[in-house]
Amino acid sequence: MQGNGSATNPWKTIGYGISRMVGGDTLIVKKGLYSGRANFIAGMPSGSPSQYTTIMAEAPMEVRIQNSSSETLGYQENMLAIKGAEGGVGVNINYVKVDGFIFDQVNSLYPPHNGSIGGNFNKLTRSIFRRAGIQDNWGGLLNVGGSNNLIEDVAGVGACR
Repeated sequence: MQGNGSATNPWKTIGYGISRMVGGDTLIVKKGLYSGRANFIAGMPSGSPSQYTTIMAEAPMEVRIQNSSSETLGYQENMLAIKGAEGGVGVNINYVKVDGFIFDQVNSLYPPHNGSIGGNFNKLTRSIFRRAGIQDNWGGLLNVGGSNNLIEDVAGVGACR
């Protein structure tokens, strides 16, 4: 059962919550471990200069997003993807804020980075990127492009280059 999105009856996955958002909405994610692609932070709509689209942890550092141990991720399947479809070609996602998560990639060669930020005027705050297990010579934590993006109080740990 998906729930209705309320505090007492939340949606089952982060991805489902994101699919219900329109620009300028806020999605609050409850404490816990969220495993698998359905819980990656991707596909959010752009906000506006006066109202960011916001995805935030209910309690910072108490929401962990992890690939499941049985899945191998594809080259573009970032746990955090503030970018357009198909790697962001021709599409910018702008005015998005993500706050308070731990992105934990384990035993997957791809994607080369746990997170990818493109577009403009996006904010990533109070988050940690962790990588464990296999990697290639590009293996890293966060790829940032676009312009005027704010990365603040963000750390990275683990196996990377």
